Amino acid sequence: MREKLARYLNELPKRQKEVIYLYYYEELSYEEIADVMDINYQSVLNVMQKALKQLRGLISSFSLLGPVWLAARNIF
Repeated sequence: MREKLARYLNELPKRQKEVIYLYYYEELSYEEIADVMDINYQSVLNVMQKALKQLRGLISSFSLLGPVWLAARNIF
C-alpha cells in the first residue's frame, strides 16, 4: 500500500510534491512553506489544493479506493 501511495506522489509535479513533503513529512506550516519555497501564502494553498485534488483523481482512477484511499486519508 505504501508503494502505491509513493507511486501516486511521484506522479505529481515537482512543486506539488514539494508542498506535500514539507507539510506532511517535515510538518511545516503553510507560512513556513511559503518562506522555504519563496512563494506567497496563497500560492502554497493553491498548490496544496491542486496536489490533493490530483492525488484523489489518481487514487480513484486506479479503482483502489478501499485500503489505499483509507491510507491516504490517514496521511493527508
